[in-house]
Amino acid sequence: MSTQEFSNEFDVLYNNVTSDKAPGLNEYEKSVFLTKAEKQLLNEYFNSRTDGVGGGFDGSQKRQYDFSSLIQVKDLNEYSESSYVKLDKRSRVFLFPEDYFLAVNEIISDEKYQYSVIPLSYAEYQRLMLKPYNFPIKRGVWRLNTNTKVNVDTENNEVISRQPIIEIIGKFKKTQHEGEETPTEHITYSLRYVQTPSPIILDDLSNYGTDLTIDGETQEMECMLPKETHQEILERAVTLAKIAWQGATATQVAAQQRDNN
Repeated sequence: MSTQEFSNEFDVLYNNVTSDKAPGLNEYEKSVFLTKAEKQLLNEYFNSRTDGVGGGFDGSQKRQYDFSSLIQVKDLNEYSESSYVKLDKRSRVFLFPEDYFLAVNEIISDEKYQYSVIPLSYAEYQRLMLKPYNFPIKRGVWRLNTNTKVNVDTENNEVISRQPIIEIIGKFKKTQHEGEETPTEHITYSLRYVQTPSPIILDDLSNYGTDLTIDGETQEMECMLPKETHQEILERAVTLAKIAWQGATATQVAAQQRDNN
């Protein structure tokens, strides 16, 4: 759907579910609900326990197609900021992309081998460190999400993006240097991931207030997801708007009752 189609159909559905009793919403308010619905849909579809069919992203070819427009592939270079303090001194450090939402496939490569990446929770890492052999299995590396790099616009003193800092631990190929074995200098982190979608903004938000933004954006933006998902996003956004209206109505009724008493 175009932004105009989203707006028109939102009005039709919203008026139907509220029986024309609710006040109309402007383009900014509709954009907020549409963007929230888009994020909810994305989170649920990538969680096999809450997506309704138990499939997650790989549950069907249709599901994979629904989000194919958000799939990105990048080779990451090591993060060498000297001030960063590692959680594990054996680790190699990487920065994930600014628009990273969820990893689909991850492969580490050195000069000879490829290694599968095994994400670890903090509790699991702590448990594994108590074992006599505290390294991952052969051809595997552990991944730890340890911190976030905050990128700041120095002129305006505003945060413009955040990047997850990743530590990986593995037994990489050794090289001989002056009679001693040292880990190979260069490794490549190949990441296939789902990017965070841009918000759905139905109109230039400067028309509704100087400080209005959605996820830091103000310009009109169409939905990044395929058209097959638009109706689901629309219906969910209308449901969210109805819930918000009912909650506001209930609050007003309760306030009036307190005043009358």
